[in-house]
Amino acid sequence: MIIRTIRSSRSTLNHIATTRRVIHDSTLRMYRKAQKTRILSPCSPYPSSQYFSTLEEDDDDDLPRTVLVLGSSGALGSSVASHLLQRGISVIGADVLELPSDFGYELNGFITLQPNGDLKRLTKDLARGIHLALESEKQGGLDAIICANGGWQGDPSPPSQQPSMRNSLDVADADEWQHEMEKSALEYASVVESMMHMNLYPCVAAAFAAQHYLNPGSLMVAIGATAALSPTPGMLGYGLAKAATHHLVRTLGASTGKSLDNKSIRKAGRSVRRQLPALDELSVVGILPTTIDTPMNRTNNPKANFDEWTKPADIAREIRSWIENAHLRPHSGSLVKVHPYDGKAVFELVR
Repeated sequence: MIIRTIRSSRSTLNHIATTRRVIHDSTLRMYRKAQKTRILSPCSPYPSSQYFSTLEEDDDDDLPRTVLVLGSSGALGSSVASHLLQRGISVIGADVLELPSDFGYELNGFITLQPNGDLKRLTKDLARGIHLALESEKQGGLDAIICANGGWQGDPSPPSQQPSMRNSLDVADADEWQHEMEKSALEYASVVESMMHMNLYPCVAAAFAAQHYLNPGSLMVAIGATAALSPTPGMLGYGLAKAATHHLVRTLGASTGKSLDNKSIRKAGRSVRRQLPALDELSVVGILPTTIDTPMNRTNNPKANFDEWTKPADIAREIRSWIENAHLRPHSGSLVKVHPYDGKAVFELVR
């Protein structure tokens, strides 16, 4: 009788545990589906998006906000900064270049970063700059970090003489060939390193800052690339840097308390948050454009159809809506693709 009771109790407990897992998994799937539906852009042409227009939402509150924008002197960064300033949000810029003279707005602070500095120097300088800017503005912390930095460079041209020709060369030509190969090797490495400096390293430095300078319930956004969801022949360095940025977003997002990853990853995330409690309420999101309509891109592609490119203002508006309305953000660790459709921007959750 006692044995039967024990077996019956174990069976009941197993049934309850199984039921809880089923309910949890079902809820998780429903939430993910809702997130994917909602994140279709406020500008989206799809019928379902009209119920989830982030641009029609009011602010969650009227509290003052302070946002750090990396790459604030670039086309996208200056668009984000100006849009936030128009909304009464305090903006601290950070860039290797000063703001353009025709910016039209005054930042609440600016952090000058060293061009082509190594990752250690960049991370230290950014952390120090944030500390001084917050101290000057008498702010307790940041409410968002937006990594609008970035740049593009294709693979360099290969040397004119290939290794298969080496045996047919005399000594003088062989020395010249070797010199050309060494020069080509430096160019190859230089492009990859440059892409890391422009696209990845600022996001890595920002990730450190996000763990120590953000207020509870804050947001970090990094700019990835739709192209880097697939192989990128002809632009290895760019693809490497952007794919690594995607990994940073997903990993840092999985370390937060708002992750929807699987059980083992969430468990690892909890271990991280025991040492970094600031991650508990942080949301980390990656925006993956196709091509952004910037002056540099127009110069490099003068014959392109610019109507098929995403406007910086559309990205700026979406970021602003996430800053002001925390309940409209995609889940932490999300990668959100943005592309134009019928003259509008469509934001689509891809991971």
